[in-house]
Amino acid sequence: MKDVKALSIDKHFLKRVEESNLPIITIHSVFSRTINLSIENQLYTIESNQLDNAPATMRIDICHFEDYQLQPNDRITVNNFNMNVANRLMIDLKTAIPWESKLPSYPQGATPLTENLAFAKAWIIAQGKAEWLRETNQHQTPFYQEMGRMLRERTTNLMNGFISADVTTNVERAMSLVGLGQGLTPSGDDFLVGVLLALAARNQHALPHNEWAEQVVRKAKEKTNVISYSALKYAEMGETRESINLLLQSLFAGNQQQKKSQLGEVMKIGSSSGTEITWGIINGLLLFEKIGGL
Repeated sequence: MKDVKALSIDKHFLKRVEESNLPIITIHSVFSRTINLSIENQLYTIESNQLDNAPATMRIDICHFEDYQLQPNDRITVNNFNMNVANRLMIDLKTAIPWESKLPSYPQGATPLTENLAFAKAWIIAQGKAEWLRETNQHQTPFYQEMGRMLRERTTNLMNGFISADVTTNVERAMSLVGLGQGLTPSGDDFLVGVLLALAARNQHALPHNEWAEQVVRKAKEKTNVISYSALKYAEMGETRESINLLLQSLFAGNQQQKKSQLGEVMKIGSSSGTEITWGIINGLLLFEKIGGL
């Protein structure tokens, strides 16, 4: 069994492991740089030191998990702030630095936001990893071309609906995106994560987000997988990965080098998730500028 130090731990994860009567913990899924745990049907993540902080996540001083033969349903125990992962890893939780996700506030007064959004939008279309954003892609099969058309159409309808449609109608437009697209977290879900984060940012007065956001997240639970649902749930609460918080800061007040750097970091999230979350954020912020909410 390998001894490993915990580097940082999110407040949600910390609260669970501090419980005196911790329920049964099992491994939900295993990937190269992450292990997802199930605690009473809620997802928590142990991740490698190569990744940034995130909600309900603990970072540990290890590069990857491929050498440890961990499997779904393996048991995990916690005793005296040591976590035994299937008798293969012993994680010292006492070394973990607490971390909490906190979205930045919308800027007040004159800011570079409009210019930064235009830059980020052009950058994503040119360099982003989500092929469906580019209508002229000739290398995709007819199936993926049609999926891309549906994603472009439905994301546009959703954003227009914030202006022209009632809440119920726009909840249904959001539901048409849930589960749509490629990836462990489907493209439509990732776009919605970005929109939810834009709505949840502090000092955002353009749109009251509570009713729409709460309905979308509640209904999404039955339509998508638990990993994707967790991202939607935390986004609605205004919580996301550290790199995305830093991207928002750079959009609100950063210079060109800061924007480029943070866009590059967020693009590393998943195969295309970082691109699609960012696209949702950009569309949300552009909408607020359009209706004069900043």
